[in-house]
Amino acid sequence: MPFEPLNMENKQHINLSRKAWHIIQDDMQLFQLEHISGFLNRIMKNFYEYADASISLSVPREIDRYERQLQELDKETRKTVQNILETSFINRIQAKSASYESFHGIKFRINNENATYLTEECQEDAYYSTTGKYLKALFEEYCEKTYLEREKIIYKDYFDTIMGAIAEQRQLKICLPKDEHVHIKPFSIETDPLSMYHYLTGYQVNGAEESAKSFSYRITNIKSMRMLQKKSFISKEGRSRLYEEIHKNGSQFLREETQITKVLLTDEGIHKYNRLLHLRPHPCSIAKTKSGYIYTFDCTQQQIEYYFFKFGADAVIQSPESLCNQFRDMYARALNQYA
Repeated sequence: MPFEPLNMENKQHINLSRKAWHIIQDDMQLFQLEHISGFLNRIMKNFYEYADASISLSVPREIDRYERQLQELDKETRKTVQNILETSFINRIQAKSASYESFHGIKFRINNENATYLTEECQEDAYYSTTGKYLKALFEEYCEKTYLEREKIIYKDYFDTIMGAIAEQRQLKICLPKDEHVHIKPFSIETDPLSMYHYLTGYQVNGAEESAKSFSYRITNIKSMRMLQKKSFISKEGRSRLYEEIHKNGSQFLREETQITKVLLTDEGIHKYNRLLHLRPHPCSIAKTKSGYIYTFDCTQQQIEYYFFKFGADAVIQSPESLCNQFRDMYARALNQYA
Protein backbone atom coordinates (compact mmCIF):
# COMPACT_ATOMS: atom_id res chain seq x y z
CA MET A 1 0.00 0.00 0.00
CA PRO A 2 1.14 3.61 -0.59
CA PHE A 3 1.84 5.92 2.34
CA GLU A 4 -0.93 7.92 4.01
CA PRO A 5 -1.72 11.31 2.43
CA LEU A 6 0.53 14.15 3.55
CA ASN A 7 -0.67 17.31 5.29
CA MET A 8 -2.36 20.12 3.36
CA GLU A 9 0.97 21.81 2.57
CA ASN A 10 2.82 18.57 1.71
CA LYS A 11 5.37 19.44 4.40
CA GLN A 12 7.69 16.64 5.60
CA HIS A 13 10.16 16.60 8.50
CA ILE A 14 13.31 14.45 8.36
CA ASN A 15 16.37 14.25 10.58
CA LEU A 16 19.60 13.71 8.66
CA SER A 17 22.96 12.43 9.82
CA ARG A 18 25.89 14.82 10.18
CA LYS A 19 27.54 13.48 6.99
CA ALA A 20 24.36 13.68 4.92
CA TRP A 21 23.56 17.22 6.05
CA HIS A 22 27.04 18.49 5.17
CA ILE A 23 27.02 16.77 1.76
CA ILE A 24 23.60 18.18 0.90
CA GLN A 25 24.76 21.68 1.84
CA ASP A 26 27.92 21.29 -0.26
CA ASP A 27 26.06 19.83 -3.24
CA MET A 28 23.52 22.65 -3.25
CA GLN A 29 26.42 25.08 -3.66
CA LEU A 30 28.28 22.96 -6.22
CA PHE A 31 25.16 22.41 -8.32
CA GLN A 32 23.98 26.02 -7.81
CA LEU A 33 20.60 25.03 -6.39
CA GLU A 34 19.44 27.46 -3.72
CA HIS A 35 16.30 25.94 -2.24
CA ILE A 36 16.41 22.83 -0.03
CA SER A 37 12.91 21.74 -1.06
CA GLY A 38 13.75 21.88 -4.77
CA PHE A 39 17.02 20.05 -4.23
CA LEU A 40 15.52 17.21 -2.18
CA ASN A 41 12.61 16.86 -4.60
CA ARG A 42 15.07 16.47 -7.47
CA ILE A 43 16.88 13.70 -5.59
CA MET A 44 13.55 11.95 -4.93
CA LYS A 45 12.39 12.15 -8.54
CA ASN A 46 15.70 11.08 -10.12
CA PHE A 47 16.86 8.49 -7.60
CA TYR A 48 13.98 6.62 -5.95
CA GLU A 49 13.65 4.15 -8.84
CA TYR A 50 17.31 3.07 -8.57
CA ALA A 51 17.96 3.28 -4.82
CA ASP A 52 18.41 0.21 -2.63
CA ALA A 53 16.36 2.11 -0.04
CA SER A 54 13.33 1.66 -2.33
CA ILE A 55 13.06 -1.94 -1.21
CA SER A 56 9.95 -2.83 -3.23
CA LEU A 57 11.88 -1.92 -6.39
CA SER A 58 15.36 -3.08 -5.41
CA VAL A 59 14.41 -6.61 -4.27
CA PRO A 60 13.57 -7.77 -7.84
CA ARG A 61 16.88 -6.33 -9.05
CA GLU A 62 18.73 -8.20 -6.33
CA ILE A 63 17.04 -11.48 -7.27
CA ASP A 64 17.83 -10.86 -10.96
CA ARG A 65 21.53 -10.72 -10.08
CA TYR A 66 21.34 -14.44 -9.30
CA GLU A 67 18.97 -15.39 -12.11
CA ARG A 68 21.39 -17.58 -14.05
CA GLN A 69 22.48 -19.53 -10.96
CA LEU A 70 18.87 -19.92 -9.83
CA GLN A 71 17.81 -21.35 -13.19
CA GLU A 72 20.05 -24.34 -12.53
CA LEU A 73 17.97 -25.31 -9.47
CA ASP A 74 14.70 -27.21 -9.39
CA LYS A 75 11.53 -25.18 -8.86
CA GLU A 76 11.11 -25.86 -5.15
CA THR A 77 14.76 -25.23 -4.28
CA ARG A 78 14.80 -22.10 -6.43
CA LYS A 79 11.82 -20.69 -4.51
CA THR A 80 13.49 -21.43 -1.18
CA VAL A 81 16.74 -19.75 -2.23
CA GLN A 82 14.86 -16.73 -3.59
CA ASN A 83 13.09 -16.31 -0.24
CA ILE A 84 16.39 -16.50 1.62
CA LEU A 85 18.01 -13.94 -0.68
CA GLU A 86 15.02 -11.62 -0.43
CA THR A 87 14.84 -11.80 3.35
CA SER A 88 18.58 -11.28 3.74
CA PHE A 89 18.54 -8.26 1.42
CA ILE A 90 15.55 -6.65 3.13
CA ASN A 91 17.09 -7.17 6.57
CA ARG A 92 20.35 -5.61 5.43
CA ILE A 93 18.70 -2.50 3.97
CA GLN A 94 16.42 -2.05 6.98
CA ALA A 95 19.33 -2.44 9.40
CA LYS A 96 21.31 0.09 7.41
CA SER A 97 18.47 2.61 7.40
CA ALA A 98 18.07 2.21 11.16
CA SER A 99 21.79 2.82 11.74
CA TYR A 100 21.86 6.41 10.47
CA GLU A 101 22.30 8.98 13.22
CA SER A 102 19.96 11.92 13.71
CA PHE A 103 21.93 15.17 13.64
CA HIS A 104 20.02 17.92 11.82
CA GLY A 105 16.27 18.19 11.44
CA ILE A 106 14.80 19.91 8.40
CA LYS A 107 11.29 20.47 7.07
CA PHE A 108 10.71 20.71 3.34
CA ARG A 109 7.77 20.79 0.95
CA ILE A 110 7.26 17.73 -1.25
CA ASN A 111 6.15 18.80 -4.72
CA ASN A 112 2.92 17.50 -6.25
CA GLU A 113 4.61 14.96 -8.54
CA ASN A 114 6.53 13.30 -5.71
CA ALA A 115 3.57 13.54 -3.34
CA THR A 116 1.38 11.73 -5.87
CA TYR A 117 3.96 8.96 -6.17
CA LEU A 118 4.28 8.55 -2.40
CA THR A 119 0.53 8.41 -1.75
CA GLU A 120 -0.70 6.56 -4.86
CA GLU A 121 2.08 4.34 -6.25
CA CYS A 122 4.86 3.87 -3.70
CA GLN A 123 4.92 0.47 -1.97
CA GLU A 124 7.53 1.24 0.68
CA ASP A 125 5.06 1.35 3.57
CA ALA A 126 5.60 -2.42 3.86
CA TYR A 127 9.19 -1.72 4.96
CA TYR A 128 9.10 1.73 6.61
CA SER A 129 6.66 2.83 9.30
CA THR A 130 6.52 6.43 8.07
CA THR A 131 7.14 8.47 4.94
CA GLY A 132 9.90 10.34 6.78
CA LYS A 133 11.86 7.19 7.56
CA TYR A 134 11.76 6.11 3.92
CA LEU A 135 12.87 9.51 2.67
CA LYS A 136 15.66 9.68 5.25
CA ALA A 137 16.97 6.31 4.00
CA LEU A 138 16.74 7.58 0.39
CA PHE A 139 18.66 10.80 1.09
CA GLU A 140 21.27 9.07 3.25
CA GLU A 141 21.95 6.59 0.44
CA TYR A 142 22.32 9.47 -2.04
CA CYS A 143 24.92 11.04 0.27
CA GLU A 144 26.93 7.79 0.38
CA LYS A 145 27.48 7.96 -3.39
CA THR A 146 30.65 9.38 -4.93
CA TYR A 147 30.55 12.91 -6.33
CA LEU A 148 30.36 11.58 -9.92
CA GLU A 149 27.43 9.33 -9.00
CA ARG A 150 25.62 12.21 -7.31
CA GLU A 151 26.25 14.42 -10.34
CA LYS A 152 24.53 11.83 -12.56
CA ILE A 153 21.55 11.74 -10.20
CA ILE A 154 21.08 15.51 -10.02
CA TYR A 155 21.55 15.97 -13.77
CA LYS A 156 19.73 12.81 -14.83
CA ASP A 157 17.61 14.70 -17.37
CA TYR A 158 20.75 16.00 -19.12
CA PHE A 159 22.39 12.56 -19.16
CA ASP A 160 19.23 10.97 -20.57
CA THR A 161 18.93 13.67 -23.24
CA ILE A 162 22.58 13.34 -24.28
CA MET A 163 22.49 9.55 -24.48
CA GLY A 164 19.21 9.69 -26.39
CA ALA A 165 20.69 12.17 -28.89
CA ILE A 166 23.78 9.98 -29.37
CA ALA A 167 21.66 6.87 -29.91
CA GLU A 168 19.33 8.60 -32.38
CA GLN A 169 22.12 10.65 -34.04
CA ARG A 170 20.36 13.94 -33.31
CA GLN A 171 21.79 17.38 -32.62
CA LEU A 172 21.62 19.13 -29.26
CA LYS A 173 20.97 22.80 -28.60
CA ILE A 174 22.60 23.85 -25.36
CA CYS A 175 22.70 27.13 -23.49
CA LEU A 176 26.02 28.00 -21.83
CA PRO A 177 26.74 30.68 -19.21
CA LYS A 178 26.24 34.24 -20.49
CA ASP A 179 23.31 32.83 -22.55
CA GLU A 180 25.53 31.56 -25.36
CA HIS A 181 23.56 29.06 -27.49
CA VAL A 182 25.38 26.43 -29.53
CA HIS A 183 24.32 23.46 -31.65
CA ILE A 184 26.29 20.29 -30.96
CA LYS A 185 26.79 16.94 -32.64
CA PRO A 186 27.18 14.88 -29.44
CA PHE A 187 29.90 12.24 -29.36
CA SER A 188 30.17 11.01 -25.77
CA ILE A 189 30.01 11.76 -22.06
CA GLU A 190 33.52 11.70 -20.63
CA THR A 191 35.23 12.35 -17.32
CA ASP A 192 38.51 14.16 -16.82
CA PRO A 193 41.64 12.03 -16.16
CA LEU A 194 41.03 12.07 -12.38
CA SER A 195 37.29 11.32 -12.80
CA MET A 196 36.21 14.49 -11.03
CA TYR A 197 33.52 15.84 -13.42
CA HIS A 198 31.44 14.77 -16.43
CA TYR A 199 31.85 16.49 -19.80
CA LEU A 200 29.75 16.50 -22.97
CA THR A 201 32.01 16.07 -26.01
CA GLY A 202 31.29 16.41 -29.71
CA TYR A 203 31.50 18.87 -32.59
CA GLN A 204 30.03 22.35 -32.89
CA VAL A 205 27.74 22.53 -35.91
CA ASN A 206 29.39 25.22 -38.00
CA GLY A 207 30.21 23.78 -41.43
CA ALA A 208 31.92 20.75 -42.91
CA GLU A 209 32.98 18.07 -40.45
CA GLU A 210 36.63 18.16 -41.43
CA SER A 211 36.79 21.82 -40.36
CA ALA A 212 34.32 21.59 -37.48
CA LYS A 213 35.52 22.64 -34.06
CA SER A 214 35.65 19.97 -31.38
CA PHE A 215 33.64 20.76 -28.28
CA SER A 216 33.57 19.82 -24.63
CA TYR A 217 31.76 21.37 -21.71
CA ARG A 218 31.27 20.43 -18.10
CA ILE A 219 27.70 19.17 -17.80
CA THR A 220 27.00 20.88 -14.47
CA ASN A 221 27.73 24.28 -16.06
CA ILE A 222 25.23 23.88 -18.91
CA LYS A 223 22.18 26.08 -18.27
CA SER A 224 19.70 24.23 -20.50
CA MET A 225 19.61 21.55 -23.17
CA ARG A 226 17.20 20.08 -25.69
CA MET A 227 17.34 17.52 -28.48
CA LEU A 228 16.68 18.77 -32.01
CA GLN A 229 15.17 16.98 -34.99
CA LYS A 230 18.27 17.72 -37.08
CA LYS A 231 20.51 14.74 -37.79
CA SER A 232 23.93 14.48 -36.19
CA PHE A 233 26.01 11.94 -38.09
CA ILE A 234 29.73 11.79 -37.23
CA SER A 235 31.90 9.89 -39.69
CA LYS A 236 34.42 7.23 -38.74
CA GLU A 237 37.22 9.74 -39.40
CA GLY A 238 35.50 12.37 -37.27
CA ARG A 239 35.03 9.95 -34.39
CA SER A 240 38.66 8.93 -34.62
CA ARG A 241 39.79 12.56 -34.53
CA LEU A 242 37.70 13.29 -31.44
CA TYR A 243 38.93 10.15 -29.71
CA GLU A 244 42.54 11.17 -30.31
CA GLU A 245 41.93 14.72 -29.06
CA ILE A 246 40.27 13.43 -25.89
CA HIS A 247 43.18 11.07 -25.31
CA LYS A 248 45.77 13.80 -25.91
CA ASN A 249 44.21 16.90 -24.30
CA GLY A 250 41.72 15.48 -21.83
CA SER A 251 37.98 15.90 -22.19
CA GLN A 252 37.95 19.28 -20.45
CA PHE A 253 40.29 21.00 -22.95
CA LEU A 254 38.94 20.02 -26.36
CA ARG A 255 37.88 23.47 -27.49
CA GLU A 256 41.36 25.01 -27.62
CA GLU A 257 44.31 24.47 -29.93
CA THR A 258 47.44 23.00 -28.39
CA GLN A 259 50.80 24.73 -28.44
CA ILE A 260 54.34 24.09 -27.25
CA THR A 261 54.97 25.64 -23.83
CA LYS A 262 58.22 25.62 -21.86
CA VAL A 263 58.09 25.98 -18.08
CA LEU A 264 61.08 26.37 -15.73
CA LEU A 265 60.49 24.50 -12.47
CA THR A 266 62.46 24.95 -9.26
CA ASP A 267 63.05 21.99 -6.92
CA GLU A 268 59.94 23.02 -5.02
CA GLY A 269 58.08 23.35 -8.33
CA ILE A 270 59.03 19.78 -9.24
CA HIS A 271 57.78 18.65 -5.82
CA LYS A 272 54.45 20.40 -6.44
CA TYR A 273 54.23 18.96 -9.97
CA ASN A 274 54.73 15.42 -8.67
CA ARG A 275 52.14 15.92 -5.95
CA LEU A 276 49.34 17.94 -7.62
CA LEU A 277 47.52 15.67 -10.07
CA HIS A 278 44.37 17.59 -11.01
CA LEU A 279 44.68 19.13 -14.52
CA ARG A 280 48.38 18.23 -14.64
CA PRO A 281 49.76 18.28 -18.23
CA HIS A 282 52.20 15.58 -19.34
CA PRO A 283 55.66 16.76 -20.51
CA CYS A 284 57.08 16.03 -23.96
CA SER A 285 60.60 16.44 -22.60
CA ILE A 286 62.54 17.53 -19.50
CA ALA A 287 65.88 19.35 -19.71
CA LYS A 288 68.20 20.23 -16.83
CA THR A 289 69.62 23.77 -16.74
CA LYS A 290 71.60 25.85 -14.23
CA SER A 291 68.39 27.51 -13.04
CA GLY A 292 66.33 24.34 -12.70
CA TYR A 293 64.47 21.97 -14.98
CA ILE A 294 62.66 23.07 -18.13
CA TYR A 295 59.53 21.02 -18.82
CA THR A 296 58.16 21.14 -22.37
CA PHE A 297 54.43 20.57 -22.88
CA ASP A 298 52.21 20.22 -25.95
CA CYS A 299 48.81 21.15 -24.52
CA THR A 300 46.33 24.01 -24.40
CA GLN A 301 47.22 27.39 -22.96
CA GLN A 302 44.20 27.14 -20.68
CA GLN A 303 45.52 23.95 -19.10
CA ILE A 304 48.91 25.59 -18.43
CA GLU A 305 47.19 28.59 -16.86
CA TYR A 306 44.84 26.55 -14.67
CA TYR A 307 47.59 24.25 -13.47
CA PHE A 308 50.75 26.34 -13.08
CA PHE A 309 49.41 29.73 -11.94
CA LYS A 310 49.16 28.48 -8.36
CA PHE A 311 52.87 27.54 -8.37
CA GLY A 312 53.91 31.18 -8.10
CA ALA A 313 57.70 31.67 -8.26
CA ASP A 314 58.25 27.90 -8.50
CA ALA A 315 57.06 27.75 -12.14
CA VAL A 316 58.23 30.37 -14.64
CA ILE A 317 56.85 30.39 -18.20
CA GLN A 318 59.73 30.52 -20.66
CA SER A 319 57.72 30.45 -23.87
CA PRO A 320 55.54 31.41 -25.63
CA GLU A 321 56.11 35.05 -24.78
CA SER A 322 52.39 35.85 -24.85
CA LEU A 323 51.70 33.36 -22.07
CA CYS A 324 54.72 34.60 -20.11
CA ASN A 325 53.32 38.15 -20.29
CA GLN A 326 49.86 36.92 -19.29
CA PHE A 327 51.21 35.29 -16.12
CA ARG A 328 53.27 38.39 -15.31
CA ASP A 329 50.23 40.66 -15.67
CA MET A 330 48.02 38.42 -13.55
CA TYR A 331 50.61 38.29 -10.76
CA ALA A 332 51.04 42.08 -10.97
CA ARG A 333 47.29 42.65 -10.61
CA ALA A 334 47.23 40.32 -7.62
CA LEU A 335 50.16 42.20 -6.03
CA ASN A 336 48.34 45.51 -6.50
CA GLN A 337 45.39 44.17 -4.55
CA TYR A 338 47.69 43.62 -1.56
CA ALA A 339 49.67 46.85 -1.97
